[in-house]
Amino acid sequence: MTATSEPRTWTLEIRPPAPFLNLNDRRERRSNAPRPWRAAGWAAAKQAKLPTGLARVRIDVVVWLPPNSDPDEENLRATTKALVDGLGRPHIQKPNPAKNFKGAAAPGYGLISNDNRKHLDGPHLHIAREPIAPIGWVDMYVTDLTDVPAGRTWTPTLRLTTTSQRISTKRACNGCSRLIGDVTEAEIEAAIAGRPIALIDVRSECPTCKEATAS
Repeated sequence: MTATSEPRTWTLEIRPPAPFLNLNDRRERRSNAPRPWRAAGWAAAKQAKLPTGLARVRIDVVVWLPPNSDPDEENLRATTKALVDGLGRPHIQKPNPAKNFKGAAAPGYGLISNDNRKHLDGPHLHIAREPIAPIGWVDMYVTDLTDVPAGRTWTPTLRLTTTSQRISTKRACNGCSRLIGDVTEAEIEAAIAGRPIALIDVRSECPTCKEATAS
């Protein structure tokens, strides 16, 4: 039997606070456009009472588009980034009287201390296969990777239609059968070549087996 070791995942449902971002807008409009999206990410995290100061997380964003909508994927990525920024650190710019700058601030929830690769896997953009009227919808999945071995990730179960979900294949430890994360490309290649992926020993990655070996 495979041990249950699934990390915590939270799903944030976000109604678009503004139109999806458009990178072709004029510069002055583009500089202000991310603000409502960032604020929406922060508000959703606060409402869900997410933890703060996590060591590492994965973020998946599923965008449910309005009917007859076909936005540029880069625009959706810009929207996604603004949402994720709202989960990170607050943004504060100090006033600069010499440049007649009064300062600026943007909310940040503090889910992680930095949005670099050490702390953040993603954001991973997914486009749902069904439209949602009239202005679309965004589902943001936050997965705590604190106990997932470094070098692996954990893709949560994603809802991409109203009636079905997408599940990613997970790797089990050779020693204790604990699930440790998504299968890697090397393991997929081994399976395609007809070699059992269990032959790739992952006990050194497994928290349970590492602790047993250390003791």
